[in-house]
Amino acid sequence: MRFVKSLEKHSLGFALYEAKEFRKKGNFNKAMLVVSELIRDHMTSLQHIQRIFDEIRGNDERKVVFQKFRQREPLEVGLSNAPDVLRIIDEFLVPWKRENSNLVENYLEFEKQLNYEKEKTDAFERFTSTDDSSPELEEQREILSELSEKIEMFRYGLSVAIICLAEKILKKIAPILNNGDKVKYLSKLSNHLNILILSPIVSKPVEYVDAENK
Repeated sequence: MRFVKSLEKHSLGFALYEAKEFRKKGNFNKAMLVVSELIRDHMTSLQHIQRIFDEIRGNDERKVVFQKFRQREPLEVGLSNAPDVLRIIDEFLVPWKRENSNLVENYLEFEKQLNYEKEKTDAFERFTSTDDSSPELEEQREILSELSEKIEMFRYGLSVAIICLAEKILKKIAPILNNGDKVKYLSKLSNHLNILILSPIVSKPVEYVDAENK
């Protein structure tokens, strides 16, 4: 249950600023390219989830299409050809994120703090002689160790919660899966739900996304 991790991403605000500037200049392709790069992990997970549904049902694979985006935060992306994914987001993911907002926010805050403490520890180690272990360095290493243990607890709790969510979704879309297939799809679905849960990006049907900068 160690699949939970924070997302590495560029600044959302800066990317939206870049995209808006391209749109102002009439360069819509570059604007979409900037946002496409920003949402790549998010879109990949959406596509994989749609693929899981299509595979379970024996359908041809649908290609989830990103068509437009809202030009301010929170970033909303308009999708087409993704009926199952959008239904699962609406019925399961949105209520789950609302109910578990404290868990997710606390986890992300701990991740930020852990990254900061890692950078501090690296800085101490760079400026400390290999033959000399300063009290400050030892104290910093202890802080990092304690924080790492705490975040492992958060990862475990969040992982369990996401697996439970994945189980509910599978029961909805495929109530008669055999145990072997259930384990296979549960693992795949949980990993991609993790990406969507930790992402600040909002996915909606394309007709519900206002692309104008109002």
